[in-house]
Amino acid sequence: MDKPNYYGILPAEIRYSKEISAHAKVLYSELTALSTKDGYCFASNSYFSKLYDKKPETISQWVAELVKAGFVRREVDKIDGNLRRIFINILSTPIPKKRNRSTEKTEDPYSEKSEVIYKFNNTRFNNKNNNKKISVEKSQLAKKMSF
Repeated sequence: MDKPNYYGILPAEIRYSKEISAHAKVLYSELTALSTKDGYCFASNSYFSKLYDKKPETISQWVAELVKAGFVRREVDKIDGNLRRIFINILSTPIPKKRNRSTEKTEDPYSEKSEVIYKFNNTRFNNKNNNKKISVEKSQLAKKMSF
């Protein structure tokens, strides 16, 4: 059987869960990859058993672990020939929004202290003729700024 070539999702809430086995976590990731736009996967246990080289009963146990932990929900459509759908449940821990760190700065980037750091990190002061002058300036500024 050719191995699928797509990405699955494994959120931290599931990754660090003590309620389910490592195999069930991998299966969850596979379920997210196979989920349709409606949020469910309809692959059978025999599909997963061939994919992971495990017995269908083992796959059924992994699905049961995920259901018991509340990470997925399964429904069987008896009208549609006992077609099973495994729905991905929305997790309780939301994904944090990206923070705008540029507006969170507490220190003025042009303060006296940052100017001193910039001045001595600048390459124009890295020559042999100015070393004595710079070391005197550094010691005076260090006393002043109390580094």
